[in-house]
Amino acid sequence: MQEGYETLRMKGLKKNIAVAVAFSGIAATLLEGCRTAHSALKLPLNLQTIEEPTLIPRSTAADEIYACLKSSNLWRYVKKLQLTTNMRVALLNDTSAEDFSEQLLTIGNGRVPVDESSGLISFPQNFCNFVSSKDKLINKVFPNIITNYKNNEWLSERAILAAKNKDVDDLNYIIQNEIIRTMHSFKSIDCVTNEDEATNYPIEFLNSLDVPGLPPHNLRLKVGSVVIMLRNINQPKLCNGSREAAFTYAISSAGVSYAVTAACARGNISSCGCAPGPKPRDPAPSGWKWGGCSVDIGFGTRFARKFLDARELEGDERSLMNLHNNRAGRKAVKTNLLTECKCHGVSGSCTMKTCWKTLPPFRQIGDNLMKKYYRARPVASSPASPGPRETDPANKKKRKLQLVLKKGKMPIKKVPKRADLVFLQMSPNYCEKDLAAGSLGTVGRVCNRTSRGTDGCDLMCCGRGYNTHQYTRTWQCRCKFHWCCYVDCDTCSEKTEEYTCK
Repeated sequence: MQEGYETLRMKGLKKNIAVAVAFSGIAATLLEGCRTAHSALKLPLNLQTIEEPTLIPRSTAADEIYACLKSSNLWRYVKKLQLTTNMRVALLNDTSAEDFSEQLLTIGNGRVPVDESSGLISFPQNFCNFVSSKDKLINKVFPNIITNYKNNEWLSERAILAAKNKDVDDLNYIIQNEIIRTMHSFKSIDCVTNEDEATNYPIEFLNSLDVPGLPPHNLRLKVGSVVIMLRNINQPKLCNGSREAAFTYAISSAGVSYAVTAACARGNISSCGCAPGPKPRDPAPSGWKWGGCSVDIGFGTRFARKFLDARELEGDERSLMNLHNNRAGRKAVKTNLLTECKCHGVSGSCTMKTCWKTLPPFRQIGDNLMKKYYRARPVASSPASPGPRETDPANKKKRKLQLVLKKGKMPIKKVPKRADLVFLQMSPNYCEKDLAAGSLGTVGRVCNRTSRGTDGCDLMCCGRGYNTHQYTRTWQCRCKFHWCCYVDCDTCSEKTEEYTCK
């Protein structure tokens, strides 16, 4: 898709008529103009993107079958692709996820036994739980939310999905009320772009609109609440080109490369295994030979490059920065591979000696990228150097951009090293409150008084001190089941403290 788009773009630069379109709305957002094929070319073909046939009023079964996509004359020209590998199961090596996937396929393919008397199916006992209220649903999915809402690993394993946004808002409001913190309200500033229409669309009406994909007018949050940024409306400020963004892209790329390579080594992906091709360039220790099964780091890096680099299509300086840091993350995994050797032979003799490459603990790769984070280089975009035969200065604007160091000692602009992290903008002072830069300041940050690490009050509060809050936590304990049929519980409580920055 990228190659085709670049071809059309070059034809447009040559004063030719070229239109870049896509068949889906999501893909069209990646193109200049954001036009779909059926909108730009007025195509009369109306393909259904769902498996069920179109519902026709007062139709027969034959009419519904005829309206199905497979009944179209174009169906025999359509190339069919099938998904054969569950990537979530293959990468995580989770047996419970595999069982859940099989249960979904069993239900979707209609292989679940049907009760002849009622005509209903029965879900497996470990498949789902039935509750009678939203409060019971929250207690089932998020038990003891008061004590566990700070545990990111615990939260990442739980989620509640709903068909309507109203139900989602109600559930979020109930869950936030369980957290013993002060509620903060963030209200939007709504206005019309055309002042002449201000009388037709008053501010109160704009505030009442609940647009899908955008936050509500009155966004209520508590410190510690989990927030997902659905849409990056203000990109230069919310997702800037600072060194923190550089580290985020690098560690994400390294994580994908590491996870896929580890899945290959475990045999969870059928299309890869041991590292193919020539032997490693590094010489083996004295008296040893390469002969073991090295991890296929090449497969992991190729997958990460295709998976993460595909969205960086703009060709601007921010895309170049993201691509560079993605590559640095993949390179960090490759350069930190460990060499393991083993001696084989009878009675401990070394008849055969083999060495192979293996993955290190991911903590080692993260530490390596953290060192690169502190040594990240500031860069700027500049047109690429001219070719040896280029003499026309007007071609300078047509050259592709490249990243160059901002403060190089050499008079000639230097290109940053592939293994270095690069950034475009200086990081904001996260100790000071600056909403324009995305910094909330230190006020209200939760810290750990006894820790000397990154979560300690000294570092989190920037040396400004902290406040101590005391509250009483209550929960049900010492529950007993009485036959028949109720559960009796005592109410336990304890006094605890929480520390927030000034």
